[in-house]
Amino acid sequence: MAEWNFKEMVREYGYEFLQENDYETPIEMDMLDEFFNSSWEAIRSAFYGGRYGFERDSFNPNDDYFVFNGYGNIESIPYIEDWYEDSIDEDYFKEWCIEQGYYEEDEEEE
Repeated sequence: MAEWNFKEMVREYGYEFLQENDYETPIEMDMLDEFFNSSWEAIRSAFYGGRYGFERDSFNPNDDYFVFNGYGNIESIPYIEDWYEDSIDEDYFKEWCIEQGYYEEDEEEE
């Protein structure tokens, strides 16, 4: 297999890794209404939430994904690759990819 490239592997297998390892999984923005019982709950959650990676920036419904933060509020994710990179431990992810058969470790790397 080709040289290890974290971002490419995350794009390919990140979602599966997050689900299998109980990480907070990003949710597509068009599924937002499935998580709230009322418009008020959604508005409150977005108001107290934010935008991932941008300090003091507001929730942006134009982003493609969102996650729930530790307070039950939602944060929009403008750049999913950055979120993955910040959320996933590269060494642990690499081990998982090898275990799943998605990546073969070269003898030279050992």
